[in-house]
Amino acid sequence: MKPLSTRAYLLNPESIALTDMVMNLFIFFFVSFSLVYTFNKDRVNQLEVNLPKAATGQQVSDTTLVVTITRDGRCHFGNRVVAESRLTSELAEIVKRRPGVSILVRADESAPCRSLVAVFDAGRAAGVGRMNFAVQPAGSSS
Repeated sequence: MKPLSTRAYLLNPESIALTDMVMNLFIFFFVSFSLVYTFNKDRVNQLEVNLPKAATGQQVSDTTLVVTITRDGRCHFGNRVVAESRLTSELAEIVKRRPGVSILVRADESAPCRSLVAVFDAGRAAGVGRMNFAVQPAGSSS
């Protein structure tokens, strides 16, 4: 006959189930907060682009529409991607809703020039009065 052990086991079914629930909660909250951060409305509107540096840049405070051109040449209006073929019609629609709108173009310094020209050309064709180009001050490091 085997003598009874006075030692308590560390692994019993209750502790395994509790550990499993805690790990599942950790994974759930980790994924949820990651998604909330990634798809935050303010973060999506400010796509990360490396702006070119210029010594003569100035602040533009009355811009109501920001068009962002990423490194791969895609154009973003706020949080949505707009194809180059739809630029003129999208801008014309915005001008019709808000006459006198001005545009700030935030283009990555590695973005293809054709994308920048397409945005400015579409803006002129749509009747946008003022278009500005976002730059970094020449002395900044980022």
